[in-house]
Amino acid sequence: MKLSEKIYYLRRKQNLSQEQLAEILGVSRQAVSKWEAEQSAPEIDKIVQLSEFFNVSTDYLLKENIVNINEECEGLEKGQRKVYIISTALIIVGALTAIVGWYEIQRLWMLLIGAIIQVSGIVLFETNEIVKTNDLHSKEVRRRFWRINIWMVALLPASCVGNLLARVFFFRPYPAISTLFFSLLLYIILCVCINVLLKKQS
Repeated sequence: MKLSEKIYYLRRKQNLSQEQLAEILGVSRQAVSKWEAEQSAPEIDKIVQLSEFFNVSTDYLLKENIVNINEECEGLEKGQRKVYIISTALIIVGALTAIVGWYEIQRLWMLLIGAIIQVSGIVLFETNEIVKTNDLHSKEVRRRFWRINIWMVALLPASCVGNLLARVFFFRPYPAISTLFFSLLLYIILCVCINVLLKKQS
């Protein structure tokens, strides 16, 4: 974690606005905003004030490799963590519903039900306040969410496109194997590419 992210994390943990923290430190709100956006860094005396106010060491603030024990909860508030978990659970349930339903019943509407459940999980997460703020913390939470959940979300599209490609390049006499091959290939390429892009952004 960088200094800017640590200031943001500690401020949110104390339920303080930028204005409130600025008043405590005797600086302007714009100064705090610039610290959190990495446009400037606080002076040494402000680092000391921050460490005393938030009860952390100056080493924790200044060194990126030092982690605070409270960050193990991924910086999510209780309510926000619940939304994160519920959204992920919906995406997993949607994927399982589609897969099990298709192999047991062989009906298109089972795929649609699975897709609807997954979309509801995505909408729940993306409309949550933690993502809508669009600051450094919310961007990192979004990246973490998608790095995990892309493996579930990509299952249905990869299977459908893989099935279409297998029909075009029909490998006789093994149509089931050709479908599985195309689906698996697309699935791995899509998930790996998105994870690489998200890692580069972070």
